[in-house]
Amino acid sequence: MKKLYFIIIILFSLAVSAAEKEVDQAEICVKDLDFIYEKIGQNSAPYANELDKQFTKWYEEGYKNALSLVKKAVDVNDCYYAARYYVNGFDQPHISLRNYSKLSPEKYAGLFLAKQGDKYKIIYKNEQFKFLDEVNVGDEVTHINNLEIEKYIRRFVFPFYAENYTDKMLQSAVLQALIIDGNRFKPLPKNISVIRGEEKLQLDLKFTNLDPEIKKAMQARYSLSNTNKFNVESLIDGMWIKIPSFYFNKDELIFYKGMLAQLKKDLAKEDYIVFDLRGNKGGEGKYSSAIIRNLWGDKYIKSLKDKHDYNSQYTKNNRVSAGNLKQAAIYYNEKDLSLYKAKLHKEDVYFQESYNIFDYNENLYTNMDSNEFKAKIYVLTDSSCKSTCWRFVRELRQMPGVVHLGQPTFRYSQYSYAKKNRVPSERFDFFYPTKIWVKPEIKSFQPIIPHYLYKGDINQESEVVDWVLSVIEGV
Repeated sequence: MKKLYFIIIILFSLAVSAAEKEVDQAEICVKDLDFIYEKIGQNSAPYANELDKQFTKWYEEGYKNALSLVKKAVDVNDCYYAARYYVNGFDQPHISLRNYSKLSPEKYAGLFLAKQGDKYKIIYKNEQFKFLDEVNVGDEVTHINNLEIEKYIRRFVFPFYAENYTDKMLQSAVLQALIIDGNRFKPLPKNISVIRGEEKLQLDLKFTNLDPEIKKAMQARYSLSNTNKFNVESLIDGMWIKIPSFYFNKDELIFYKGMLAQLKKDLAKEDYIVFDLRGNKGGEGKYSSAIIRNLWGDKYIKSLKDKHDYNSQYTKNNRVSAGNLKQAAIYYNEKDLSLYKAKLHKEDVYFQESYNIFDYNENLYTNMDSNEFKAKIYVLTDSSCKSTCWRFVRELRQMPGVVHLGQPTFRYSQYSYAKKNRVPSERFDFFYPTKIWVKPEIKSFQPIIPHYLYKGDINQESEVVDWVLSVIEGV
């Protein structure tokens, strides 16, 4: 009898624990979402920008939509995907999440899709899945769950998987369309409609565990995963310099500074230099500006006067808030920090920072050498190029004779300097910008269109290199 009694107690305890857990998850989610909402409002630069109506609108509407999702949360997946929905909706490259919680393992139907032109096509098929015998790589998928695929992806995929609307980010999101990953806000894909030539068919899907290596291979080709490292390669009569980021670890910075030290002295003696910025999403401006200063020299750049941004005063407005004070204390001298604190007490919105490119003196560069060099300069981009990368391309193109190749850059964001906060549950960090660009004034926040557009797959290395060399030969 005692044994039965203990069993009943244990079962009752488990039932209560499960009920409490379900309630607690919703409460945890709401606290995390409220924290994101409050910190963005208190500390972010775009929230204080009265001209950014789109940001303000989503700040409120997106929060309400996300709150309706998290109130139904039953597990950590719900918390994470609801938060991603809110954060992604800002469509800002400096607003994002970094997850630390363990999410549900991914399952897939043996297929991966990619958008090609205005169609969604099968780009991978697991040949071991017998129920897929009727479809092939290259077939067009028109519907998921009898809903037009464009509507399904825009309603249930992009909001949760696309941090912003760059081409690569959207392709990365499309890869998730036929994956089950614990996101209950995305309807389970039960069937797809396929067109092959004149033939139409509907296929019921079956799911199995996803091999991480298969997804990794797809991401390497179709998404933002960038395994490239900084590299200097000698080609026939020229140099190919890969710069996948202007953020460098200690080892990378040693090699990068080595390149800068040899840039004018040796590398520019070749017929051409290609700066390959594919995958580059930004970084520190002092490393990008060093390339231009080293090649052309400060004296020549200054002779261009208002035709080059470097001759302008660079100005940013830093959001003034108690939450940003610790961050300001790290970077400001005593005088500026006192001025920042004074604005804080006056409840001013921004603290203005001004600097000049020529003030950078941490370098290995022959900045005063304005002698001409032999190499013709080319810059290669894809749609990932934003922030410092975007400005570097703009600044390069202001130098006479520079040729821009590849795909249009991402549109320029006036915001920068992402601040990190960890949510109360400690399940993930979220990032948001605290500074807004003021000068040099950039009238259009549109993508920069290359002089020569590449219409193929920008990640196909050999094909891209051949194309670039053919352009160089023809210029």
